[in-house]
Amino acid sequence: MNAGIRRATADVPARLRTGYTLDGVGYGGGAVMAFLAPLAVAAMIEPAVGTNQPWLDAAWAAVVQQPPTDYYSDSLKLMAMLVVSGNWWTP
Repeated sequence: MNAGIRRATADVPARLRTGYTLDGVGYGGGAVMAFLAPLAVAAMIEPAVGTNQPWLDAAWAAVVQQPPTDYYSDSLKLMAMLVVSGNWWTP
């Protein structure tokens, strides 16, 4: 999934769409935090070949720069930011 999104966006988070067909064609609106922030968490897992670090860095920068929009997206954004920053802990 991460590799497909990276291909579809050419590693530019602003190109993320809210939906994709099975052949990878994007449709819908732009980069919504409910979609982008969780993909940053997925980017923390390294593929068998190569690295996700540039994509993770770009996604993190896009997430940090996005102002608050709505409760749902901002809640997902916060949880993703806690994980990516290493601040998620088990009580």
